[in-house]
Amino acid sequence: MDRSLFTAKFKRDYVAASAVVIFCLIVISEITLAVGIPTYLLRSDIWALQIKRQQLLSSFDSLRNYCNEAQIKETAADEENKIVLWTLNLMANYLRLHRQTINAEEIAAIQQDITDLRLIAGRAIQGKNVNQEMELNPQPFLTALTRQLADGAMNSANHESQ
Repeated sequence: MDRSLFTAKFKRDYVAASAVVIFCLIVISEITLAVGIPTYLLRSDIWALQIKRQQLLSSFDSLRNYCNEAQIKETAADEENKIVLWTLNLMANYLRLHRQTINAEEIAAIQQDITDLRLIAGRAIQGKNVNQEMELNPQPFLTALTRQLADGAMNSANHESQ
């Protein structure tokens, strides 16, 4: 049997070689991760989607606070502000449940809704309500109904006489 295999010199060479191989593997894997992760993040737009989600939540919260803190004296405008708050509260439930799963299209749609609601709330806080009461003029309807009833009465009288 070869006694050189049991010497300390053979064991040192084996340990040194394995240490060099492990070191090279670690360096290669670190370089791969250092290049691969940023490339993956840039390509998959994960950060862009997260930023959009954060911007959505930020604009949503600011509008909600804006409406909550409003002191509106005009009754109709105050009621519109309450409707905006009610709508935002319903949206809050949805956002609370799905804030990590909503996609870019949903974010864009909700952001557009928030922009529209911000316009309504802004007018309400200025004391100008978006919806205006309209006076109904029943006269054209009554005239048309009278004419229709008169024509119907004449047609039934003509049928009875024949």
